[in-house]
Amino acid sequence: MPEPSADPGDAGLHRQLGFLAQLLEAVEQTPTAGLWKYGPLPDGSRFDLVAGAGRLRFVAGGSEEERLGTQLERLYPEMARLLPEALERARAERRPLGEVLIEAGGPRAELAVRAALKAQMVKRLLHLAALTPPGVEAHFEALRTAVDLRLTFAAFETYLACARALVPTPLDVAHRAAADIGSRARTSVVVLQERGGGQDVVLSAIGLSPPSFETLDHALRNLGALARQPTDRETGDPLQLACVGTPRHWRVVVSGPICAALLDDVDDETSTSLLARVLERAPAPPDAGVRAVTLDASAPPLAHTLEAAAVDVPGCLAAGLVHVPTGEVQSGFLAEEGAGLRLGRGALVAADLLSGPASAGLADEAWALTRRGLFLIFPMQPDSQQALVLACRRATNVGVALALGRQWRVRVGDHAR
Repeated sequence: MPEPSADPGDAGLHRQLGFLAQLLEAVEQTPTAGLWKYGPLPDGSRFDLVAGAGRLRFVAGGSEEERLGTQLERLYPEMARLLPEALERARAERRPLGEVLIEAGGPRAELAVRAALKAQMVKRLLHLAALTPPGVEAHFEALRTAVDLRLTFAAFETYLACARALVPTPLDVAHRAAADIGSRARTSVVVLQERGGGQDVVLSAIGLSPPSFETLDHALRNLGALARQPTDRETGDPLQLACVGTPRHWRVVVSGPICAALLDDVDDETSTSLLARVLERAPAPPDAGVRAVTLDASAPPLAHTLEAAAVDVPGCLAAGLVHVPTGEVQSGFLAEEGAGLRLGRGALVAADLLSGPASAGLADEAWALTRRGLFLIFPMQPDSQQALVLACRRATNVGVALALGRQWRVRVGDHAR
């Protein structure tokens, strides 16, 4: 049996997961019980997918596949005593082995049979995805008999099981972020983004209800609103984070194996904890951003206000008022020499984040983390074209900075007017 690719950067992995997504989405959208028939494939093998009511029942075919009985003996050794008699009955009555086993063994046997069937289907689907050339379509034949729904699996559930088997190891920060949040986010989706702008493939999803390809589309649209293609200036940035709205909608992107996570409806406390974990270093003490006053009395009140904000917020290197549609810094204060680059980057981040998701009513404020630092972005008022941007060190004490930033938004807004 050919080994499926396990390299997250390999186009073969993308092709296999994309093929499985298309196939299982077709299964989900077809209410008629039937067979999807593939083959003969380049190695001479054939595969039949048995489905009904939009759910997958069985995958037959392949050249070196385990039988259901073998899977059962491996996963549940106590089932071995039921197999000989069940096999005889199944042949004599011309019924599926799983149904006979459930009758013989009761509820415990049903759990075991479902687990073995799922393991068998995943193995055969991965075999099919590894063999099938791009562009090959299945021949569909309707079944005359009904499919027992007790032993079927949702198409999306089957796809995610295949994705976990194909990419068994966690993918860097995006997977860790999704795992850290767990049940505290309404939706958690991890996707693998193909280099070159190809279609994203989903590696894991939590909280989609119902967990189907249709509801996944909504989550991916939210992810697309937060994610932006990195510019040349961002090349090599190993980690980017963005967070928009209240409750929080997080986006985590990791380069290398290009991986992204969408964490939807996350509370403030969890978001701060997540950011601290991702930074993987101790937060700076609250007074780390303090700078001596440098402006003289003749400076405009707005300049003094921005300076005070930069001095007050821990780890803040620059504070500025930006024009959101263009990303232009209209007024700013630099607490550290060279921080203008950070503030300029923060202005671009502000324009990028607030101009997209704002139409969905999410953008009351935003956070972002890039190689240039941590940016806290506070629109002056709802639907305003101006935002206060604080450009901070990556190890800023986030909780303190956020609380102070929200207070300084009011003062900066007063002096800006």
